[in-house]
Amino acid sequence: LTFRRGIVETARFTPDRKTIVYGAAWEGAPLETFLVTTDSPESRSLGVARSTVYAVSLSNELALSLRTGGPLPPSAGTLARVPLLGGAAPREVMNKVEFADWGPGDTMAVTLDTGVGDRLEYPIGTPLYELPGPIHQIRVSPDGELVAFQEFVRGKSAIAVVDRKK
Repeated sequence: LTFRRGIVETARFTPDRKTIVYGAAWEGAPLETFLVTTDSPESRSLGVARSTVYAVSLSNELALSLRTGGPLPPSAGTLARVPLLGGAAPREVMNKVEFADWGPGDTMAVTLDTGVGDRLEYPIGTPLYELPGPIHQIRVSPDGELVAFQEFVRGKSAIAVVDRKK
């Protein structure tokens, strides 16, 4: 989908399954969010500097990370919402977000850097799981009842799932 030199940090399909939104840092430039379709080799910038994509909602709204640091290692940033097709400035939601995903409707799950570990909230403001280590790559099930993620405990990585009903 791209032939440029640099780092692609995140990538997500949009609901049409033909469009990909991705965050990349090309030729030493800061992270930026791009859009490309499977029928065209040309990517276009969404015009949001120092950003990368967390997730795309079913209504084509993006959850972006606005960051001042480099692309690697992944670091906390400001969660912002922006329409996929642009036309509006990013609307900042909260700081210290490491990962985010959309749930059903307008709900979002986030992992936050607490200073002593990470906390998974779903929906935002409702603690669901906490760990003294990192919680990465969160994904909400289509019905919104399960949240899967990668956790790191004592130097080991594992995939975990939290059921909101339990």
